Amino acid sequence: MSPRLLPWSLALALAACGGAASVDGSRTGTQATRLLATSITVANDGKLVLFPGLRSRYAISASGSGFAVTDLETGSATTVTASQRLQFADVDVDLDTGGIAAQAYRLYQAAFNRTPDSAGLGFWISVLDDGASLSSVAAGFVTSDEFKALVGASAANAQLLTAVYTNVLHRTPDGAGYQWWLNQLNTRATDAAGALLGFSESDENKTNVAAAIATGITYTPMTRAAGSTVPGAPALSAVTGGNGTASLVFTKPASDGGSAITGYTATCSGNGASKTASGSASPLVVSGLANGTRYACTVKATNGLGSGADSGAINVTPGSGSAATVPGAPAIGAATAGNGSASIAFTAPASNGGAAITSYTATCSAGGASKSASGSASPIAVTGLANGTTYTCSVTAANAAGAGAASSTVSVTPTAGGTSTSLTGHLYCGYSASVKNPTISLTSTVATTCTSSQRTMTGNGVPDHEVGTFPNSGNPNTIAAVTVNFSNTLNPAVTSTSGTAVAHVIGYANNGVKFDPATAESYQNAGVWKIEALNQTYFAFGVDSSNAHVQPDGAYHYHGMPEKYLSKLGKGQAMTLVGFAVDGFPIYARYGYTTASDAGSAIKVMKSSYRLKTTPSSGRPSTSSVPMGTFTQDYEYVQGLGDLDECNGRTGVTPEFPNGIYHYYVTDDYPYIQRCVKGTAAAQMGP
Repeated sequence: MSPRLLPWSLALALAACGGAASVDGSRTGTQATRLLATSITVANDGKLVLFPGLRSRYAISASGSGFAVTDLETGSATTVTASQRLQFADVDVDLDTGGIAAQAYRLYQAAFNRTPDSAGLGFWISVLDDGASLSSVAAGFVTSDEFKALVGASAANAQLLTAVYTNVLHRTPDGAGYQWWLNQLNTRATDAAGALLGFSESDENKTNVAAAIATGITYTPMTRAAGSTVPGAPALSAVTGGNGTASLVFTKPASDGGSAITGYTATCSGNGASKTASGSASPLVVSGLANGTRYACTVKATNGLGSGADSGAINVTPGSGSAATVPGAPAIGAATAGNGSASIAFTAPASNGGAAITSYTATCSAGGASKSASGSASPIAVTGLANGTTYTCSVTAANAAGAGAASSTVSVTPTAGGTSTSLTGHLYCGYSASVKNPTISLTSTVATTCTSSQRTMTGNGVPDHEVGTFPNSGNPNTIAAVTVNFSNTLNPAVTSTSGTAVAHVIGYANNGVKFDPATAESYQNAGVWKIEALNQTYFAFGVDSSNAHVQPDGAYHYHGMPEKYLSKLGKGQAMTLVGFAVDGFPIYARYGYTTASDAGSAIKVMKSSYRLKTTPSSGRPSTSSVPMGTFTQDYEYVQGLGDLDECNGRTGVTPEFPNGIYHYYVTDDYPYIQRCVKGTAAAQMGP
């Protein structure tokens, strides 16, 4: 979705983070003429000095009329001038405190009253390098949402000026200066952008900022020189705990830095201590770890020019002190019949044998014949079964020591789809409702009809419960009736053990409102770092108390827990069916049984198995300006961390399906609404 599909002027195209800026790959300024580098190289007619290592490897200090850049690993120093820019393996540094980079830094900080983030600053430096004027950049800043949030969306001149004094100079206005600037604004001798630029480049502000940029302005450039440097970060895929050890599995970096990788170093840190291991290939085994202590493990690559950045971290807890043995038996759950298939649910064994479980295998047997399938999490779909035949199914777990004992068994009889004995055809077939919305002057309409194999929902997408105020400061759109025409199967079947990603509409609530958890917004509108709609402060989406807002066409849609809809359904702390996903499986909200296969077990709040990453992803904008939790990429799935799988679902019994079925949950924590499905997604229809 995108709640801000508004026309952007040229000035707005130059807006700060969140603005719609596009940059082509060909540069006409300084960055276009960077040359191939090997080791420490001077390029671009002496204006650029390229260092092969990460910025953290070097110290920069004033030296005479210039600066000394000292390699902390070798002790060697390189002398550079203030007019030269420095390119390191990860960031660039500009030493000219009176040049373009310093102007961009001061203006960025003046506009938003914060330290510029590295990537955003790099973008504005490239814009100025390519010939844009500082005044045009200032004009873009004052039209940005972040600036308006600081000074007021429609601030009068007096309010604007007071805010600029506070945010730029960090003091109350002085009488004479304030009156002079107010007169300039009132007589239109200047405008908000002119005032911002004047304060930014004032002697007072230059003095205030001087210490922060005395040894250079650090930024992430839009383009970089090709050439030899340290390697990129490897991709760490798995860490397995052993007896005082951790085994790290990784793949080589996307870039070797232009020089052959000579080795890798793995590091595991925990409880204030670190252990390392080196080698030439994956896996690397770090030893000397304390059993029962949680460690964060990373790996980095080295070539002839030095070590590159660390990979993302994965946590591990080494085993109990004895050699690893095979895992215990998983606890079997419900088996859901499909067309020639069965979806087998289970939970992890009580013991992993002292080593991480690497896979599970489900086996279904009947008449002396067996079919098996393997996967990393519950449920596992076993295919190739004969419809109408009753199978006995079990699950085993495996780790580095081998496969463990089988679970107890469950029985299941696969059945062909499209019959009158459909899995979900007893629900919401022939249902219709027309409800006057209690907040706005619209009526919610929805109707569902069923064939022998399909359920089809039609309606106008208007919610049947209280809604927030729209438009609002974070969402400029008004709720309107739209066309809903959505179909899914009555015989859903698990077809993927890991799930199939769905970009936007994941399903519909039974009141005709769609579940659409993702957003179209991204950092600097570059389409890379996707911004979450909920539980972040970087970008306001204007959601109401039902975690919903409105698209430009008027479509109201849920990004998370539909609180007011749950209140309307009135089931309290009980399993509550709220809708169906695009693959036909049901969606429940918040509550489930403590034991998936036992309807007599206690009700509990379901927890997803996602968490914030311990280390930001490579290339992520600075967490000092964009806090963790802002981006979709800030979260990672950890098998077994919560109650649910990677699609926020599990197989088990529910009030509507006492024999068990795979089903999804809307949760209070990320991903809120699932972002993938385990069955075959129907073509998305409707708004």
